[in-house]
Amino acid sequence: MPSTPAALGQKIAELCCPAYAADAKTGFHDTGSFFVFTGDSASIRETIARASAVCSSPPVVTTDLEYGAGRMVRDATQFPSLFAAGRAGPRLAEEMGRVAAIEGRATGFHWTLAPGVDLMLDILNPTTSYRSAGRTTDEVIAIGLAYLRGLQAGGMLTTAKTFPGDGACRYDQHLTTAVNPLGMREWRETYGHIYATMIAAGVDSIMPGHISLPAYDTPDAANGQHPPATLSPRLMKDLLRGELGFDGLIVSDAVNMGGFCGFINYYDACARFLEAGGDVLLFASPTQAFLGEMLKRIDAGQLTEATLDDRLARFRRFKARAFAGDGAGVDKPRPYDASRGKGADEPRPYDEIRADDASCRGAPCARPPQLRGASALATADEIIAAGVQLLRDRKHWLPIVRPETKRILHVRLAVAHTGLHPVVDKFESALNDVFASVECIADPGPDRLRGIVENGDHDAVLVSVLNDYGYGVNHIHLAGPVARNMMGGWMHLGKPVVFISHAHPYLHSEYMAVMDCVVRTCGTVEATIPRLIDVIARTGAPIVADE
Repeated sequence: MPSTPAALGQKIAELCCPAYAADAKTGFHDTGSFFVFTGDSASIRETIARASAVCSSPPVVTTDLEYGAGRMVRDATQFPSLFAAGRAGPRLAEEMGRVAAIEGRATGFHWTLAPGVDLMLDILNPTTSYRSAGRTTDEVIAIGLAYLRGLQAGGMLTTAKTFPGDGACRYDQHLTTAVNPLGMREWRETYGHIYATMIAAGVDSIMPGHISLPAYDTPDAANGQHPPATLSPRLMKDLLRGELGFDGLIVSDAVNMGGFCGFINYYDACARFLEAGGDVLLFASPTQAFLGEMLKRIDAGQLTEATLDDRLARFRRFKARAFAGDGAGVDKPRPYDASRGKGADEPRPYDEIRADDASCRGAPCARPPQLRGASALATADEIIAAGVQLLRDRKHWLPIVRPETKRILHVRLAVAHTGLHPVVDKFESALNDVFASVECIADPGPDRLRGIVENGDHDAVLVSVLNDYGYGVNHIHLAGPVARNMMGGWMHLGKPVVFISHAHPYLHSEYMAVMDCVVRTCGTVEATIPRLIDVIARTGAPIVADE
């Protein structure tokens, strides 16, 4: 006998994973899972407690621990990027994953939407860049597997994303359906090989992206365009479940992204995702309006109760691993390996954080461990050091000798959405401690900048480019009006000009002749600053060829 509308609504709601701000006080829903955005650990734990209290059973709590926990938990250990971990190697990538899992669990998370296993085939792809481990299949597998192992060792449920693979075009799936343009032979040798490896390693869930794979799929009958994986039974059922043999949870990328709800009607898309093979709707909020629209899709035959029951069964199996443990879930982390170097000053060592802590049950942790413990910080420092690289120094300007006698012009060129201003403020303060004088200017425009460089009494010019990732901004490189600063020829007037790319690792590839000296950080965090100062003004660094 069919369920009542209320019962159907409860089933749909359980498959929703809404997103909450870290300081949210209201607006929570009774769901099987939810996502929490960036904040400090105390605020996040309080929000998890408030949101969990609304749920009829303990929810699975998730976030993006893509390269450590510090990107989402502000007082956790700050790592520069997954790309920096790729420069550091698998051992440190695994340790970063373990730290991410333990600090994430301590904050109240059970599940991370990581590792990202996209290839950076197009260095100007707006969503991959330093969120990718690298540009080759071998790199991505080595680092992705290592990070996965670390997450598993720390007791975190995992997600490989974004199937069938981002990074091969320049479309932003936040705005439109991205395209993976590879033929199937090349796809199987690259992205297909990556996903097969992650599945064999026991990844708990896979996130299809709003990315089409025309070589495998057929165009949508209504609009003639190839659908994203999130709307494609060919990609989710035939390729992911059938050919690759994945039987774990399929969680959508965010359903408010243009590549999904810009392809067809939002509610039709949510129903179609479930019917096409998906299990959990990321960022879907089961409001009365949403549930009403979904019930209309059931009445119209676009979504069946049998599908809901099947998806619920898989989600509940996944959820059981978060709360009961079967040797691979969050209640059964492998013991901490003391040989890796536990910090003596940590009041609660990592191996003492067990699954019976309240923090691992979605409640505020009464006795939270210290985040940023000594061993975690040491791991971060090694990865930071690997990511700070001198890529080009044609005129042998670095290191700047006798810095205490040198007058420096520091130019800040920032994309509009950057979040790097606070850390670059600290970098400027550090420069003042090293050089005789530092004049700081931001976005001066090419004419003014040329005049300052040509007529000023500076001994050298440092140019900080703040070009970090931002969702839906449609670029990763120096773009918009600030890019006009690259006009005017001021970088070739005889004075040393050192460009510092604080995020996007391939800025230098776009400016082959313009930039004679380039340093990249692969993601600047506060602990990057001493390493950067060393390269510029103290020890220097060997040149790393990576055009």
